[in-house]
Amino acid sequence: MPSRRLDDRIRELCANAVKIPESAELALAMEQLKNALHEHAEHLRNMAANRAEAPQRRQSDPASAAAKLVKCTICRHPIALEIAKVDEDGNAVHEGCYVMKLRAKSRSAMQQIPL
Repeated sequence: MPSRRLDDRIRELCANAVKIPESAELALAMEQLKNALHEHAEHLRNMAANRAEAPQRRQSDPASAAAKLVKCTICRHPIALEIAKVDEDGNAVHEGCYVMKLRAKSRSAMQQIPL
């Protein structure tokens, strides 16, 4: 389980990214969020690597290759586990899908602000 502090930091960065108008400050916030998500994904990979080793399947086994694919929870297309990013809820996503989701949320929040 990732540390509570990392989860909280990711939630805080997401909330801040949605509030910031498109600018250099948003780019910095998105970079910080990307780094925190990368750290979270690395933590999950390390946890998976440290669990009890299951018997190894041969690389040519089609079931083994299929097991390494997961579905992006945003676009529902397959993504290789090795390149999947993790959203604030711990779901596997494409990096591009997640960035578009955050930007859409930001635009939506901006449109709801009374002028």
